Amino acid sequence: MSSLPCEIGGVSSRRGATPAVYIFGWPSHLSGADTKLSHLLRLLHSDCQITLVPNDFEQLADVYWQEICRDLGIRCCLFEDLPRRLQGTAVSFCNAEFFTDQICRRARERGLKIVWSGEMMWHHPGELEAVQEGLI
Repeated sequence: MSSLPCEIGGVSSRRGATPAVYIFGWPSHLSGADTKLSHLLRLLHSDCQITLVPNDFEQLADVYWQEICRDLGIRCCLFEDLPRRLQGTAVSFCNAEFFTDQICRRARERGLKIVWSGEMMWHHPGELEAVQEGLI
């Protein structure tokens, strides 16, 4: 791992504080955005306190990714299991449910700054509205 600080959330890890990053989605070795997420977990786990929040309860039964997350020190939980007030940054890649299930809005209401990466040449339902409202 490099010695570069993680600046997500505006708190540098070199100053002793570990920034909280909540990643909404689930990694995979298939598809561009999910593969990018799998790489991001490995890149940031040493410098950020990562919580991986899947869209579906069934994803928490994925033993393969659960073991990887456990080895990297990454917490996995459902959105409903997160505290009511949060500090840090929410990140999501090309995740349609992030908008259709109002996850983006609820994460912002709980106090998170939102980083969104669309990854496609088209927009997900609710994506443009989230931009217009200033959610992302």
